[in-house]
Amino acid sequence: MYWLGGNNPVKVKNTSLIPGSKGQCQGLNCQEKSEPNSQKILLQDNYRFRSLKSIEVVNKYGEGIRLPLTLKGDDNFLTTVGFGTPKIDFTLIFDTGSDKTWINCNNNQVPFFDPSSSSTSSNVSCNPCNYRADYADGTYSTGYYANDTLTITSNPYPNFVFGCAQEIKGNFGGANGLLGVGPGQFSLMAQTDTSYFSLFCYCLPATESSTGYIVFGVQAYETCQPDENKMIPIGPAPTDKSTLTSYSVKLTAITIGQQRLPMSSSLNAVIDSGTVITRLPPSLYSSLSSAFQGLMSQYPRAPRSPPLLDICYNLVGHTNWTPPNMVLQFEGLNVPLEPSAVTFRDKNDSQVCLAFARNVKEDDLIIIGNKQHRALNIFFDISNKNMAFGRGCSNI
Repeated sequence: MYWLGGNNPVKVKNTSLIPGSKGQCQGLNCQEKSEPNSQKILLQDNYRFRSLKSIEVVNKYGEGIRLPLTLKGDDNFLTTVGFGTPKIDFTLIFDTGSDKTWINCNNNQVPFFDPSSSSTSSNVSCNPCNYRADYADGTYSTGYYANDTLTITSNPYPNFVFGCAQEIKGNFGGANGLLGVGPGQFSLMAQTDTSYFSLFCYCLPATESSTGYIVFGVQAYETCQPDENKMIPIGPAPTDKSTLTSYSVKLTAITIGQQRLPMSSSLNAVIDSGTVITRLPPSLYSSLSSAFQGLMSQYPRAPRSPPLLDICYNLVGHTNWTPPNMVLQFEGLNVPLEPSAVTFRDKNDSQVCLAFARNVKEDDLIIIGNKQHRALNIFFDISNKNMAFGRGCSNI
């Protein structure tokens, strides 16, 4: 880890702390041995109160629900929920960058959902009732809105509005749809607010052989254990200054190795588990790629292989190679990335590429993709418009 005070980072020996410019402990590995202070006790008490204030909700749903998350290939994170009565299970992409949940309703693909075959289906009050969900890679789904019971584990949530897809274009990695947990009106979080009180956290597994989780409700606080002194404000996406439509945070700096990259000001960035690779403005990406190339100068360059990634190296014969340390810095918090989050490696480990991509224009949307979320606990408190990152996942 590195001391990040000033413009010239200095390596710190035998410590897991990442102090900020004023010397305070800001990293995820800070091991403070003091007893919980009154602020922390009151914050935890407040989360619990938000759950316990309705004994009816607690009796019905408990203090939260936990779902497993699995990695498919090296891009999509999947979980399974049920729709309708009798329940049909669908495996969906977990997406913090969208507020729409949709599933396949076209009988040319299986599984598919037919609202007329469900005893709990009802009409949606909308005009028009059609939807279209477009994604940056050119994939999309179109169809109509449906209203039916959503089942998470064994808990039913009636009158859940979702997209019933009639046409799906593109590869969704073996998923049957998408689970949208963004902050919009059709989001899972908005439609289950009385049950989960707008609290959730997740951990994306680093490999296909491990399992992550999504946790909703007060249990999210207990699982991810966010530090109230390291909460990051979330605000409107850069394209919408009036409403909270995406989980947007302020990126203040990036450090790779011992080099802090130059940034004239903080940047709005969207936390998006449905996008794989982080997109950066051309100027910041150029600084990052130059620093990465300097750290990789002893290895031979490799032809550009995966789409989007243009800085690649040949690692044949280099079995002990490890990625450089990298830290994303947000308002009040430094987030060291897992080694697997810094680079993209092919299946036989013979080639490695910098796992970041260049936007076309400086003002294009900046996205922190799921490659950089991996093996972190990421906590959201939507009601209070803040979030937190935590080191590592438990029980995976």
